[in-house]
Amino acid sequence: MSTWVGQLLGMTKLKTGSPDRNGWFSRASIWLDGEHARLFEPGGRQLAAVPLKSAGDVGSALAALDSLITKPARPGWHSLRVLLGAPFVRYFVLPWRPLPRPADWVSLARAQFVREGPGGADGWRFAVPDGQWGNGRLAVAAPEPLCVDIVRLCKSRQLRLAAIEPAFIHALSKHLRRIHDGAIAVVELEQVDAGFAIAHIGFREHRQWTGFITLPATGSVEDVMRDAMVLCTAAVPERTYVIAPAGLQTWAMQSPAAQWLPSPWDAAP
Repeated sequence: MSTWVGQLLGMTKLKTGSPDRNGWFSRASIWLDGEHARLFEPGGRQLAAVPLKSAGDVGSALAALDSLITKPARPGWHSLRVLLGAPFVRYFVLPWRPLPRPADWVSLARAQFVREGPGGADGWRFAVPDGQWGNGRLAVAAPEPLCVDIVRLCKSRQLRLAAIEPAFIHALSKHLRRIHDGAIAVVELEQVDAGFAIAHIGFREHRQWTGFITLPATGSVEDVMRDAMVLCTAAVPERTYVIAPAGLQTWAMQSPAAQWLPSPWDAAP
């Protein structure tokens, strides 16, 4: 896997394979955003969905996960991957520092989060993927109680937790072969409901992250990108990759400079 993409926040190495017809082996993913928790099979088909009683609330998210994460009918190798969308994950760029240890980068992420975020770092879990010496890093933060309870739920239901993974990172990892690095922008769209979507926008140049921002996807893709470039003081990218559900493909293709890539999940029921 490329050094600029990695799985984060909680991961164990698991074997891969196809679902066992006898029920000894299974894989599934849960997509969690501020409105819903959705259960998907490996092929991407949605199996179940539970709305959050209170939008964006960690307690409501945990209640929805509790109803979706069930104990397998038979013992075996059963794994679950949890994908976190907005507002349960935050992304930000760390400028290069000569820090030799991964723990030092996490400390830097906590300090920058406190300096730039709306609150303190307590109650958040931070992760910073490794990268090349001399390059900045893309850091992520997720609510610590949410991560802890996901681990607890999987253990109590006898499931192996494959990863708690930020949606942007997961989507990016699925399209690495189709994304050519350089002066680029990567946009990951998350459809909240039929009339609203959120855009996570990352800018890269000289093989490192240079800016990141999350904006509502209102107006055209060109309008959203213009706002993002101003707020991130980023230059016009040579290429823009938009990772979005099929229902947002038309929006993504409004700009001739944008290339649409399908989301690994699809928010449509």
